[in-house]
Amino acid sequence: MVAVCIPFLAALVGCSSAKESASPPPRDPSREFEKEFDPRKYDPKDKTEPPAEGNRNGVPEGREPAAATTAERLERLSGFRIQIYSTNDLDDAVRAKTSSQASLDSMKVYMVYDAPYYKIRVGDFLAKSDADRAKDSLKERGFSEAWVVPDKVSRTVSADER
Repeated sequence: MVAVCIPFLAALVGCSSAKESASPPPRDPSREFEKEFDPRKYDPKDKTEPPAEGNRNGVPEGREPAAATTAERLERLSGFRIQIYSTNDLDDAVRAKTSSQASLDSMKVYMVYDAPYYKIRVGDFLAKSDADRAKDSLKERGFSEAWVVPDKVSRTVSADER
C-alpha cells in the first residue's frame, strides 16, 4: 500500500508545484486612449473640429476646390462590373490594376479582396446590357477573360436628382 501511495503523492506534489510562466498581455493602444479620455470634457452638441492649417475651411491655401454649382454625394447601388483579372498574389493584383488603369483611362478600376483572391474589376454599370457591351469592347482590346459580375457600384448623385 505504501508503494502505491508514495508515487501518487509524488505526482500530486509535482503537479501542484509547477508554475506556468505567463507573459504579460500584449499592450493595446486603445487602452491608453481610454485612460486619457475624460467624458466630462466631451460636449455631444459640439461636433465641429478645428480647421487644419490653411484657410477657414481647413483647405491648404492655393488648393481650394472649384466652386460646385450643386451639392453632390456618392451613392452605392446594386449593379454590375466587369472582372478582368483574379489572383491570390497581392503584388500581381497591384501590377494588374496599375496596368489596367493606364490602358483603360475612361473606366474606373477597382481591386476587390474576396479571400483568398484579389479581383480586378472595372466600370460602374446599373444595367447589365451596358456592362455586356463594355465587356465585348474589353475582349476586343485584349482582356480575353473579361466577364460581367454583379457588384455594388458607385454613382454620383446631384442635389437636383434627390
